[in-house]
Amino acid sequence: MIPIYRFLEVALYSLLNFLPFLCLAVYSFRKNLRFSYTVTNVLVPIMCLLQIVIGFFAAFSPLGSDILSVASTFVYAAFLFVMIKDEKAKIIFVLLSLFNIANLVTVSAKCLEGIFFGDIALEAYRWSLSVCMLLLHLLITVPVGLYIRKFFINGLPFRTCSWHYLWAVPATFYLIWFYHLYGTGQDADAVALIPHNAIFLLFINLGAFAVYHIAILLLREQQKAILLGQENQLLEMQKQQSENPNDRINEARRAKHDVRHHAILMREYLRNGKLKELDAYLESYTHTLPDNRSITYCQHYATNVILSYFAQQASDSDVEMDIFVQLPETMALPETVFSVILGNLLENSLDACRDIQSGERKITVRGRYETGAVYFDISNNYEGELRRGKSGELLTTKKQGSGLGLLSVSHIVKNRNGIMELNTENGIFRVSLMMPDTDTPAQS
Repeated sequence: MIPIYRFLEVALYSLLNFLPFLCLAVYSFRKNLRFSYTVTNVLVPIMCLLQIVIGFFAAFSPLGSDILSVASTFVYAAFLFVMIKDEKAKIIFVLLSLFNIANLVTVSAKCLEGIFFGDIALEAYRWSLSVCMLLLHLLITVPVGLYIRKFFINGLPFRTCSWHYLWAVPATFYLIWFYHLYGTGQDADAVALIPHNAIFLLFINLGAFAVYHIAILLLREQQKAILLGQENQLLEMQKQQSENPNDRINEARRAKHDVRHHAILMREYLRNGKLKELDAYLESYTHTLPDNRSITYCQHYATNVILSYFAQQASDSDVEMDIFVQLPETMALPETVFSVILGNLLENSLDACRDIQSGERKITVRGRYETGAVYFDISNNYEGELRRGKSGELLTTKKQGSGLGLLSVSHIVKNRNGIMELNTENGIFRVSLMMPDTDTPAQS
């Protein structure tokens, strides 16, 4: 008969070995959870109970703790892939990194147990091991959580293909410690009780952490470069906006200068009774007159610059652009937000319309400010099949390119507690979004 206290010891160990790292993983992707916070808070205790049951089998059944440890790892990984909707490579990177930290805590706790509690450390899953693990969570896991908050969540608010390669870094360190613990033919607990083995794993994790930190710093620099490029794009649009009035003034001056020459020729057509030739000449002359359309689409300067830029691009590409936007002159949202969102969406719309071989080529833009929030509705015609991601989500109307522009827009909207919807119907692609008018992104 197994004493009740042994079940409690195993349950406590299982929770300390699982729950802190599950919380770190979920916290790392808190803005990309597949389910609501309510559903997530229900599923986490269920997973904890499952891990406790696996711990009971590992401690009291003949199946062997190594096999059940692997099973526990796979269950943990599968749970995260179900819970989180983000890049798979990014999830794997975080998962393997936390595995490495978890094993450092476990091995170090076992080593401390052997040092401070003597022979009791030879028994598996005792209360003394849980005490040492709790101490190491305070020394290691809590600082890791603070690091994740400062550098991982707040420092990397975008998607990047770099994750497709970065996951190999923690995978390499994972294989090193896995071989060191299980590939030598010795019992894992016996290996952990030897201090120099724990020190070896400590230095492996310190080296791994240094590599992770350098990679994250490089990604942050990449983010800064992207933001700088977006600001340069906005400046280029502003430059074109400032040049347009001068161009139109010069066109008007040239037209005024040339009008007397046109008058002489038209008078000759009239005197000689060549009315058909005069009508054709007037029709041709009308098309040479400078464009007198207003270049002001709304009072908000940055938005007006972007709309004017793409309106000119659409006109040059023979694409109709219907714009009705009502935004105030001053808004709390940074100009770069409008640059990224409108720039990406209108560029996608324009590329989709350019690809249309026959049929209507039209972009419709609607925007308004209402009750402290900004609303945009942008739609365009398209031809062919839309590209979709592995989860079935719409990526972009472009036939070429990665579709990261649309993902970037989605992330910015979500990061500012906004809502974004994509719809397709009868050859029309529509993006509708809402964002609170605030200069502060959502708290991570």
